Amino acid sequence: MTKGLSADEIRNWHVKFFEDNPDGRLDRAEFRKIFRLLRQEPPERLENICDHVFRAFDVDCNGYVEFGEFLLGFAICSRGDLRSRLDYAFECYDLDSNGYITEGRST
Repeated sequence: MTKGLSADEIRNWHVKFFEDNPDGRLDRAEFRKIFRLLRQEPPERLENICDHVFRAFDVDCNGYVEFGEFLLGFAICSRGDLRSRLDYAFECYDLDSNGYITEGRST
């Protein structure tokens, strides 16, 4: 089991992920489509956080979210304990990965 996901849930996510993404990875545009389906929030709110979440899911910083990164990120933000979810949220907003949340945009 991974962060509260059962083996059946992982298999189901795997099948769905590869049906929609045969190359096994999501670029930013594809990630936005899936993220909108996973989060039932107003579109303007999702647009504000989607790029931050993409960056946090893209653990190896290659510009794509592979299945393992997607599964881990989804599990942490939806099923992890409070500390894991807070750490994950912090990573989303620590734009330059310096350990601080600062005002402004990353370059």
